[in-house]
Amino acid sequence: MGPGAWAVEAAFLEKQNGLRHTLSRNDTMTEPLASTTRLRSLRSAVGSGDSPLIVAIRDYPDPDAIAAALAMQTLAGSWGIGAVIAHGGVLGREENTEMVRLLKIEMKTFASIPEIDNCRGAIFLDTQPMAKNQSLPAGIPVLGVIDHHSLGEDSVRHPSVRSTTGTTKIVYSDVRTTVGASSTLMLGYLQAAGITPDARLATALFL
Repeated sequence: MGPGAWAVEAAFLEKQNGLRHTLSRNDTMTEPLASTTRLRSLRSAVGSGDSPLIVAIRDYPDPDAIAAALAMQTLAGSWGIGAVIAHGGVLGREENTEMVRLLKIEMKTFASIPEIDNCRGAIFLDTQPMAKNQSLPAGIPVLGVIDHHSLGEDSVRHPSVRSTTGTTKIVYSDVRTTVGASSTLMLGYLQAAGITPDARLATALFL
C-alpha cells in the first residue's frame, strides 16, 4: 500500500473510531456557507420526477471534486432523487483511486451511463460548463453549477453563458472564489438541509 492509500485509510479509521475533525477548509469563515435561500433555489433547479440527476465533475477528479459530488449525491438522495456521479476522463493518482476504493464511492464515465439521454440534467461540481477540464455531452441540460474556481470573464455570472458546446442556459449558479474548496461549499448545503454527514461522507469532506 502506497503513501496515498495510507493517508486515506488513516483518515477513514479515525472517523470510524469516532474522532471529530473540522470539516470546513476555511477556518476564518464567519458567515454561513449556504443559506436556506440558496438551498431552496438549488432544490428548485433540480426539479422533481423519477429521472436521474447527473453530478458532473472534472474529467480527472481530485479529492475535492469527489467529496463535493458525494455530498451532492447525498443531498439529492434526501430529496428522493437518484444521482449519478460522472466524468469524462480517468480516475488517476493513487490517493484518488484509494479514496474511491476505501470509501466505496461509485463513479461512472458519461459514456457508460446508458440512460444519460433520459436524465433530468446535470449539476456541475468543482468545474463549470465553459471549463476545458470537463466533457459533459452536448444536449444535457445544465441545472446548476457549484464551484470555487475563477475562470475570469468566463466564470458563471449570468443565466446564459458561453460553454465548450455553445451557449448554455444555467438554472442555478453558486460560484464563490473566496471559499477554498467546492466540498466546503457543499458542506454548507448539507448544514442548511440539516444533514449530518455519516462517517463515509465526513471522511471524504475532510480529505
